Formats: sequence, C-alpha cells, structure tokens
Amino acid sequence: MTARAFTLLELILVLAVLGILASVVAARLSGLRGTQGVELAARQLVEQAQRARHLAISRSLPVRLRLDLATPAVQVQLLRDGAPTDPADGHDARVVLRGGSERLTSTFVRDDAVAMTGQVADIMFWPDARSDPAGTWSIATTGRSAAVHIPGGPRPVTVAIGNGTVHAP
Repeated sequence: MTARAFTLLELILVLAVLGILASVVAARLSGLRGTQGVELAARQLVEQAQRARHLAISRSLPVRLRLDLATPAVQVQLLRDGAPTDPADGHDARVVLRGGSERLTSTFVRDDAVAMTGQVADIMFWPDARSDPAGTWSIATTGRSAAVHIPGGPRPVTVAIGNGTVHAP
C-alpha cells in the first residue's frame, strides 16, 4: 500500500488560487463599504434637514442649516432676533457627516445653478415650511456618490444614491 501526498507544485497552485480569490473578495467588500459610507452621510444630512424644517415650524422661528462643505458637517441653529442659538432639542447642534473609512467630498448647487464648493452654504428654513435657497448637496467618495435635494417648499427632502431615488420618511 502506497501513501499518496501532494507535490510542492500542487500546493503552490492551490495557495495562488486562494490568494486570487481573497483579493477579489477584499475588493468587493471595499467597494461595498464606500457605498454604505456615502449612504450613511446622505441619511445624516436628510435627518438634519428634516430636523431644521421641524424646528422652524414647531418653534415659529427661522432655522439655519449650515453646510460646511470642507469638513463636511451640518450645523442647525435657531435664529432669535437674527442671532444664532443652539436649538436645545436634545440633539447635537453640529454633526460631522461620516463616510466610513473614505474621505468625503461635497458640493452644493442651488436650484438657480450657482455652485458652492469648499466653503459654507446656508439654507434657511422658515415657519411656513419654505426653505431658501433650494438646492442639491452632492456627497462623494472615490467612485461613489449621493445627492440630497432640499426643495424650496414643503415637499420632502429626497436622496438619490446611484440610480435609485429614495424619499426620506
């Protein structure tokens, strides 16, 4: 009876195939993480825009949603007699958008086609449910992007990620 063993060449080929499969799986998971990061940042922005609109209506005061395009971060401020104050509604006044492990870039384009990049963009929410200026905030990582549209009237804030559009609740 003879014992059969693998040759060194066979072992090297099996390890090479496993290495190739592992690199393909890692590349797929990396791309998925980037998509989730952009989606998370878009959802955070939608939550803050809805919060600003709700605060303006419920407190009958104008609310400023400040978009820091360089960070990117979002800050919600009540305007009492023109002076910005913390909304004191139990949430952080300033929220840094998270994009997973990848760096986020962002731009804001008003509906009248004026683009703002690398600076601060302010959107005002009024007690009658208007917002001004209306526009779209685009958030991106390498190869992934999302667009959050903040309408000028009482219509809902929408998110477009990839090819699909999802209305925020």
